[in-house]
Amino acid sequence: MLNVPQKPLRGWVQVGVALGFGVLAKGPVIFLPVLPVALLAPWWLAGQPQRWLVWYTGLAGAMVLAAVIALAWAIPAGIAGGDTYREAIFWGQSAGRMVDSFAHRSPWWTYLWLLPVMWLPWLIWPTLWKAVWQLGKPVQWDRGVRFCLAVLVPALLLFSLVSGKQGKYLLPLFPVLAALLARALAECWRVRPEQDFRLRFVAVLLAITGLLLVVLPWWPDGPAWLSQVQLMWGPALLLWAFVLMRQRLPLPVTVRVAALTLLFTTSVVYLSVLSLATAPFDMASISRQVAQLQARDRPIAWLGKYHGQFHFIGRLQQRIEPLHNRAALQDWLNIHRDGYLLVNYRVLPAWLPAGVRVWPYRGGSLVLWPASRLLAMPDWLDELTVSA
Repeated sequence: MLNVPQKPLRGWVQVGVALGFGVLAKGPVIFLPVLPVALLAPWWLAGQPQRWLVWYTGLAGAMVLAAVIALAWAIPAGIAGGDTYREAIFWGQSAGRMVDSFAHRSPWWTYLWLLPVMWLPWLIWPTLWKAVWQLGKPVQWDRGVRFCLAVLVPALLLFSLVSGKQGKYLLPLFPVLAALLARALAECWRVRPEQDFRLRFVAVLLAITGLLLVVLPWWPDGPAWLSQVQLMWGPALLLWAFVLMRQRLPLPVTVRVAALTLLFTTSVVYLSVLSLATAPFDMASISRQVAQLQARDRPIAWLGKYHGQFHFIGRLQQRIEPLHNRAALQDWLNIHRDGYLLVNYRVLPAWLPAGVRVWPYRGGSLVLWPASRLLAMPDWLDELTVSA
């Protein structure tokens, strides 16, 4: 969009293509951070000669191009997927999250407490606050500052009005926020280029993270994976925090060292903690097992509502049959005696027999039942529908 004033045709084509692929990736929500800044162009482009009728005509053309790109996939997919799938991709998934959300419903003020957490540790850097304060006078807002504000403020308000909320929904705004904060820091350095700065704000985060990694393996009543956290990471972060606490560096070097340190810390947390904690959410092993069974022409069913979570990862070519009640389960087992049934348990039952394949799954357990074993023990069917 910043290229539009110089190269209107090329700029609007780029906007339209980006919006089209954004719709394919996440749905119409992509318009929330983009449309307001396009509509507010007379404010952030103030002082530059523009023909606004041409501008808004180009915006309309970009919207049409985005719709063409999205519909080129959605229409064939809707025809092939049937009525339920068609309703979901054209209306249910987007409208169902924006108003009275079926998933991740939160009050309007959720982002007011979530954003400060997402902005750590930059939020506790006094130098950054001083730089933002110096840039806070509207008379100092150039085109770049106004552009960033035209993206951030309306988008944050609109995202707050959407019923479904998650922190990751705001990630597209972070590059714009980073550009705005970098502009403020650049102005601070221009005024005081000889001053050195400390990295205490990063050192504090490193020290807290290091202490947590040291105590996690001995956390009482924690999940089993905590005992697998390697002890070397905590002391390493504490040592690095001690080194940073004593440093005084020029502002550009301070920012670079802080950014690289945060990248390093994030990698350490992922390797030492998240790779263990997210194992129950890894669909790869289950999906491979289902793919192998389907390759042998074994039918697969799921007790309850199936959301397609194994098809993409496992590259499945056949249907997984959802079964919603005891009668449907019995009929399916009678017809598919060589099949397998996937059952998601919140709490794994004590009567589970030996030899049945079990995976950790989203805070519970997933069991792969051979249909032949269930048919041989009819009493298990009643236990199955009650426990799952």
